[in-house]
Formats: sequence, C-alpha cells, structure tokens
Amino acid sequence: MYYYQSPYNSESVYIYLLNSNGTVGETGMDLPISNAQTHLNSASFINYASDNKGYWGVYHIEGSSIKIDTWHVDTNGKDYGYRWSGEILSDTSFRISSSARCDGSERESRDRVYYYYPLTNKPDSVTSLIP
Repeated sequence: MYYYQSPYNSESVYIYLLNSNGTVGETGMDLPISNAQTHLNSASFINYASDNKGYWGVYHIEGSSIKIDTWHVDTNGKDYGYRWSGEILSDTSFRISSSARCDGSERESRDRVYYYYPLTNKPDSVTSLIP
C-alpha cells in the first residue's frame, strides 16, 4: 500500500510505500497521482529504488502513532538518518507532525497529511540495504 501527499502543486506528489515487512520506500515525483502506478512499476524507478539507500527506511506503528526512519543524503554525499513522527488519523490517512535528524542537529514541526492510494502492483519490498 502507499500513501501520498501533494506538497508542491497538483502535478507533484510525495509518496511513502509502507510494506507489510516493516520497510518503507520514500519517493517524490513530478507527475499527477494518477500516473503513480506506471511510474512505480517502470524499470528506471525499480533500478533507482533497488540501489538507492536514500529510498529505503523502516516504519513502526504503535497505537495511533507512526514513526518512519529514513536516510537522506546531503549535497556532499553524507548520509543522515531522519525520523518522521506523527499520528494515524484513520485507516486511510496519517499525519506527519515532526521530523528530526537522528544526530540532533535539525528538528522541524510539520503538518503533512498522507492519503491511502491502492496499487495493483508495487515495487519489491526486499532489500539488502536493510538487514
């Protein structure tokens, strides 16, 4: 299943793919949400996702809270862990209310709501980048 948010405009979306094994894929695309299925199943995206540490993370849901841990790479190529925290709003949406770099150097309040969007096929959720 995946969840999306349109932070920029109606032609851009930000996506979390939450997998049943606890892994999460994180991506954005400059396409309308209606094109997500084709984009996520394209060979170029699958190659990008399988080899890109910045795509992968893990998530944990406890009660009504959700935490998503991901990697981000800065312009110098250094990896930073980030934790995105929020709450489950319903069985079809969740809100991210804060983000923090794991080394404590950055912390931000957020208000991003993500909505469920069904996929008929989704990228593989197994990666060697997460043990």
